[in-house]
Amino acid sequence: MPPAQRHQWLWRYELPENERCLAAVARGQPLGELRLRLAMVERLSGQLAGLCCTGIKTELPSPNREVVYAVADRFRGRGYATQAVTALVEYLLSQTDVPAVSGVAHDDNAASQRVLQKSGMRLVGTLDIHGAPHHHYQRSR
Repeated sequence: MPPAQRHQWLWRYELPENERCLAAVARGQPLGELRLRLAMVERLSGQLAGLCCTGIKTELPSPNREVVYAVADRFRGRGYATQAVTALVEYLLSQTDVPAVSGVAHDDNAASQRVLQKSGMRLVGTLDIHGAPHHHYQRSR
């Protein structure tokens, strides 16, 4: 997506949905299909290190609230993903109506599997997503 189009999408759709999601949490309302997209920012440099988001993943069995994350190459291996995933999962389980949070990691992505394990999630099975095996992890209340 060209940067101008991405910028427009961010301001018209993603940020307003973040605001709706946080407002629902503040009012004690169900999250439903709302998504929350957060940036990981390195404290010392102020640089964007990655993203940590939550939303509904239709490929997962119910409850299908998922946490997803991505870390820029130069910031990998520093614990940013584990810290962000752990914080977002704890927030969802303590501040919302969400009974469980899932994460999926491709079968051959050991680093991502470790992030999910270190964030307190437990392996519940393997799923075929888009023709590829993924480990399905989950943490419940």
